[in-house]
Amino acid sequence: MTLWHSVFGESGARRISSLVEETQSRSVLGVFAHPDDEILVAAVLTDAVNRGCAVHTVTATKGTRGVPRHFAGDRAELARLREAELRRFGDAIGVLGQEVWDFPDGELYEANAEALLESVSDAIRRTCPDLVVTFDSMAGFTGHPDHRRIGEVAMQASRQACASMSKPRHVARVVFPERVAALLPNRELRQLLRRQPRADVAVEGNRHMTLLGMEIHRTQQQFFPPRWARSLLCRIFAREYFAMVRLAADGDLPR
Repeated sequence: MTLWHSVFGESGARRISSLVEETQSRSVLGVFAHPDDEILVAAVLTDAVNRGCAVHTVTATKGTRGVPRHFAGDRAELARLREAELRRFGDAIGVLGQEVWDFPDGELYEANAEALLESVSDAIRRTCPDLVVTFDSMAGFTGHPDHRRIGEVAMQASRQACASMSKPRHVARVVFPERVAALLPNRELRQLLRRQPRADVAVEGNRHMTLLGMEIHRTQQQFFPPRWARSLLCRIFAREYFAMVRLAADGDLPR
């Protein structure tokens, strides 16, 4: 694994054994846009559960734009299937509570901004997380506008909540490893990823849970790498990288 890390790792990201241990968190809230987004942070969520943290997730949409090839059902059936996949994977991780909302897939920037912010804020008030895990608002890991929007809202809601209840104390925004991004054939995505914040910390990935997540989200198989390539993908993405924000009631603190 040393060779893979030297080629694809981020030299500026500090390696840590556990994000929840680093932030001294006892409760975690994942804020995502679509069912299957949680695969990108499966290692952190699994580690949090294994260390006794209360882990909750919220997913803003039911992912009805992710229509599988040759799918014969309607959008309502797809929504039901995707929510079931999300809950099954969450149960495998050990997530304590999972919420799936019904904001329009692919249109979070056009959705009611006040309603979206209030939904995330309410989830924070109810779960009282020490740590919020979400996307960054500039690139959203894949460039998806929904990822960027939910990351923006999660950051805004976290700052507002910290000012009133001193929680959450940290926000971890999953980011795409820069050295891998430089190799992507999609020029537009490469340029977008250059705008993402720099990774502060890196945690070891969880190959088993990542592969399990891709298997469980069966409706999305055509959007994942082919099975023969997934082990290679897990070597390239051997770690999860995060840009960290430390919150305080009177403003963000230095990392």
